[in-house]
Amino acid sequence: MKKPALALLSGLAGLATSGRVAAAEPDALGGFAVVRNDYSFGDAAFFPQSLGAPVELRAVIHSPQDLGAGPFPLIIVLHGRHVTCYDPGIPNNGDPFANVTLEWPCTGNRQPIPSRLGYEYWAENLASHGYIVASIGANGINAADDSIEDGGAQARAELIEAHLELWQAFNTTDEYGTTFNGSVDLDNVGLVGHSRGGEGVAAFIALAAERDLPYTVGAALLLAPTDFNRALVVGVPLGVMLPYCDGDVFDLQGVHYYDDSRYALSGDPAPKYVFEMAGSNHNFYNTVWSPTSFGAGGAVDDFAALEEFVGVDPVCGGNGGSSRLTEAQQQTSFVAYANGFFRTHLGDEDQFVEFLRGAAPPPGGAAAAAVRTSYMSPDLADERLVVNRVATMDSLQTNDLGAAVQATQLGGYALCGVGPGGGIQGFEHCVEDPGTFEGDPFEGRQPHVPGLAQLRLGFGRSASWINELPQGTDVSEFSALQFRAAVDFVAPQFVDDDAEFTVVLVDRSGVRASAGVEAWSERLSPPAGGLYPIVPKLLLHGIRIPIAAFVSDGAAQLDLTDLASIELVFDAGPGAILLSDLGFVDALPIDPGTTGTGASEGGGMTTTGDDDGGQADTSTGIDPTTVAPGTVGTGEAEGTSTAAADGRDDGCGCRGGRDRPSWWALVVVCLATVRRRSLRHGPVQPKRSEN
Repeated sequence: MKKPALALLSGLAGLATSGRVAAAEPDALGGFAVVRNDYSFGDAAFFPQSLGAPVELRAVIHSPQDLGAGPFPLIIVLHGRHVTCYDPGIPNNGDPFANVTLEWPCTGNRQPIPSRLGYEYWAENLASHGYIVASIGANGINAADDSIEDGGAQARAELIEAHLELWQAFNTTDEYGTTFNGSVDLDNVGLVGHSRGGEGVAAFIALAAERDLPYTVGAALLLAPTDFNRALVVGVPLGVMLPYCDGDVFDLQGVHYYDDSRYALSGDPAPKYVFEMAGSNHNFYNTVWSPTSFGAGGAVDDFAALEEFVGVDPVCGGNGGSSRLTEAQQQTSFVAYANGFFRTHLGDEDQFVEFLRGAAPPPGGAAAAAVRTSYMSPDLADERLVVNRVATMDSLQTNDLGAAVQATQLGGYALCGVGPGGGIQGFEHCVEDPGTFEGDPFEGRQPHVPGLAQLRLGFGRSASWINELPQGTDVSEFSALQFRAAVDFVAPQFVDDDAEFTVVLVDRSGVRASAGVEAWSERLSPPAGGLYPIVPKLLLHGIRIPIAAFVSDGAAQLDLTDLASIELVFDAGPGAILLSDLGFVDALPIDPGTTGTGASEGGGMTTTGDDDGGQADTSTGIDPTTVAPGTVGTGEAEGTSTAAADGRDDGCGCRGGRDRPSWWALVVVCLATVRRRSLRHGPVQPKRSEN
């Protein structure tokens, strides 16, 4: 009988048997010299059909200076909701909202607040690796989006489409000059949306799936996003970045993009990630929203502003909270993860796969953010074997493989987050007292239902949760066992300490192999904060244990080709956890891999052009005067757009990554065994965080 079991560990007995190793540094500058340009077609150049108000068509661009080395992937960045205009003649005297308004276009002496410029620190870096990054303005939408039901999501999707139509013309025609002719890879587009911009990105992905567009979205990163509409993001590699100390979208509702989408499309070839960033707030990712970087008006530490209404928190507090990051630290952590994400999923590089999945610690640039990751592999036979997703009350007795589930001496064993059938009927919150904020039920994570189905496990010193497996369950070609978990801080069994337990694999002949959870993940600790229901927050984190980490308890070798059960053994003391998504993930690589091409030439950075204002800008060689107000240059559509592009069904989700599996990464792992609402947010909207 084939018994590959733990072959990777042979000969490594003298080395460390637990732990994770540091990742590559994705935020180092690349080899391309970078040039900065911008374009503007005026404050009222575009009228989204869903908005009924004029919107600017304006962007700041960072690109490799040598465009002849392309074509390069294109990244569109869309900021969120923020005040739109400031009056430089009115001193704010320490009040960031004294001289700002929410209007469009700006009137009188007021000037536009250039929110689109707030991500230049990242755009310059990514462009040095061979990308074109265009950060677009959306002040016109911000001034009008509270008047429509979806909070401006569809209007933002239309705005993204309008800019992509321009880039199609820039790339293929001489209508606006020839600067970017042939330099843009529109089959390899990345999207970034911050706050309500994230919801706009999600809406555009849904829109693109319904249309035959001449560009293809290859990856989407949602930064502190709102999720008013519960849109599904499928067929596209998805990253959701959640700042733990968010004082604006304080419920971190954006986690629903991951939760709702992870099983939504059968055969979905795209991986999904959640990156929880400790000590990070909502605004500091954008320098124009950050008070140290932009003093003209409207910039604020959002968690400090929230504290004016709900009290002071010792962890996230804006004035010396114990975990808080500076503006620079928060922005550096974003560069590290945004670069790693796009260089993996658009740039064919594989050296960042392990930290993106949570299999390696955060890179140095993000170390201060103590990033916690959840990862869902593609829904392909060799990439994911779901054992128990925990979806309905039936999951407590029978798992997704149709085998029995047993609970032994558990003090708590129940389903929460959804009703017994998985919907809202009979819904039960995962906390006893969800609390309220502005009239919304709130449980530290989500104000609206259904939420995430979670299994509540309360235990003493001799309890277990066992999932039996059908005859012939072969996991020998998977890389890791994985699930999501968090300390259940309201359960009767809760103790204010780390939850420690062991995972045991048992084969059909009774051989047992075990691994301690604490050796292969960040500590499963009670969530931080003392200002409930704002913090602590209830968020599940990925627990990932390499198959090679399981060490046989006896002389016989574990037979991975016929496992009989998975056991979670709670024998280290009392405690309580919440859990979901138990399964095996990621095809075991076969051949040593190589990295992608990355940067290839040049060095340093050069910049040209400035911002801003409402004037036409021709610094790119693009002639905006050829576009009449209310219209957008379209170019001639060609090709097709599909949510799931060929060549991305590869485990890392990299384009063409099947040819470059990250074998080396597995070996390395084995070796290391309320706020100013009148201006900033507009009228109170039930069940809606506002940025």
